[in-house]
Amino acid sequence: MPFLFSPGGAQFYYLCDTMGNIFQTSGFSISASEANDLLRVFPMQITLGDAPQLLFRVDGEIQVGTPVSYRLVAGFRLVNWKGVISSVQENGWTADLKSGPFSYFNAKHLLSQNGSLQEFSDEVAFNGEAPDLAETLENARIVYAFKDRKALIQAKDSYESRRKTESFKAFQSGLSAG
Repeated sequence: MPFLFSPGGAQFYYLCDTMGNIFQTSGFSISASEANDLLRVFPMQITLGDAPQLLFRVDGEIQVGTPVSYRLVAGFRLVNWKGVISSVQENGWTADLKSGPFSYFNAKHLLSQNGSLQEFSDEVAFNGEAPDLAETLENARIVYAFKDRKALIQAKDSYESRRKTESFKAFQSGLSAG
């Protein structure tokens, strides 16, 4: 049975008692502050591989109550859901389900310095989704895509800069027209 069906345009999730977990550790040559800044946007584009990809975006400062957006990408299928930061520790934070296709979702994101690398350790637990969604999510790898996130921020900054320059030029030409 598919995990999403929509009779009459309304969307419903078929729930079951499938419990799943993801454990992953990744290392990057990036500062902790730069990583936290880049985690505030989804990447502009990602390279899809064979494995499904799980991405997340922190929608504000890392503090209790801040929303976190999660996105599972598997081929042409996309599933989005929301979490909320429920606790903050010295070296990480935990998010719980706010809304989405689960009866239970918990993600622990930890950051530590290991030599010249920032080490990201993630532990995700979920329950109450359709069997095919559970299998897809369990096979997913968490993708940080810092280079692609940085490209989006640079593109947004470039657009804003160009827009402000054009606005200033229009203002100047209006002053000299009279």
